Parts: sequence; C-alpha cells; structure tokens
Amino acid sequence: MDATIIAAPSSTKNATGTRDPDMHQTKKGNQWYFGIRPTSASTPATGCVHSVSATGANMHDLDEVTHLVRVDDEVVYADAGYQGVQKREDVATDEALSQVEWRVAASKGVLRPCRPRTG
Repeated sequence: MDATIIAAPSSTKNATGTRDPDMHQTKKGNQWYFGIRPTSASTPATGCVHSVSATGANMHDLDEVTHLVRVDDEVVYADAGYQGVQKREDVATDEALSQVEWRVAASKGVLRPCRPRTG
C-alpha cells in the first residue's frame, strides 16, 4: 500500500478563472504541492494492483485504508506513513481489518544509521 502526490499547476488561467475544487495543497518536507494523492494497494505475490483511490493532496494516507484493504487480506505491507493504523477506531472496530497483520516500515527517526565494521 502506498500513496504519492501528483502535482498540478495552481494556475487559474483557464476559461472559468478558478482552480479545480478536487485539488488541494499540502507540504511535504519543505516543499509545497498543489494536486491530488492517488493511493493504491497491490497483491504482494504478483504486484498486481487491486485497489486505487484518489483524494486531494491534503488528505492523510491513513484516511484511505478502509477503502483499499480487502476483506480477504491477511497481511498488509505499508510505508512509514501508515504508523499506528491498527489503533485507528475505524480499523480496530472493523471485523476484517482488525484481524489484518500490519507490517509497517519504521519511520526515519527510529532507524539507526549503519556504521561500517572495523577490523
């Protein structure tokens, strides 16, 4: 499961003079983006995508979990943006989602730097 930001021009130089209402802005690191955030889930064995959703860039990755995980999923692999997913009320109270084994990557602050071995 993963999400990414697709940037769109924030220009209002179009026929209506307005921005697309489905696009939103968000900050990632020190950079601002205006656009959408597609989120997808795939089968680990084949890599084939089975679920996709698209939201404004300002939505958090966790907001789409309940729409992407299938009832027959037993294990879900996700990046660090999904930390704490099993504690969310909509996941913990769902019969199928509460049984999923969540394998979420550690955040950068938790990882220790690799040091070369000496002699």
